[in-house]
Amino acid sequence: MPAPQLQVDFALALERIRGMYLQEALSAAAASLDIATIDSDLARFVPGDSLSQLAGHGLRGELMFAVPCVLRKNPRLLGYYRLLLGFSQKAFYGIAGVGQFRSMENSGSLNKAQEYALSSLCSALTAASAALLDGIGARRISRELLDDLALLTVGPQLRGGYNVRAGTAGIVRVFDAIAAIV
Repeated sequence: MPAPQLQVDFALALERIRGMYLQEALSAAAASLDIATIDSDLARFVPGDSLSQLAGHGLRGELMFAVPCVLRKNPRLLGYYRLLLGFSQKAFYGIAGVGQFRSMENSGSLNKAQEYALSSLCSALTAASAALLDGIGARRISRELLDDLALLTVGPQLRGGYNVRAGTAGIVRVFDAIAAIV
């Protein structure tokens, strides 16, 4: 058996990703915010029946619905909602108007133009999350399922990154071999 280096690399990357983009990062951001502020944003952006469905399972709304106060606190959490909804970076940031928010996920920064459009982004994400909740069905929803859905999107992203690195290394070896021959 070959060494499972790919899985070792994935495990290390996943640990880093959990602290930046997944539920652990979301929990840390929410814990540092005033709960009334989060609740106010949730009431403003999220349909009441969706919040009730989550509450029926002991889940807070920000676990599934992006709201401005959370994204202001940690702009990288845009990646959490992207992953939860099942979008690759290429697909998500290729949607008209969404590309301008890429730096939130990548560098954790929020500029004035992004701040100005943040409510529109949250409204669009909320609509998609409500459709996800309706599609899954309230009786199936759980914290673990939401984590699993995000992880299902992270997996191919990590694999794609590994494939790019392996391909780049292969290209270098081919060029070195050709240079040695010439």
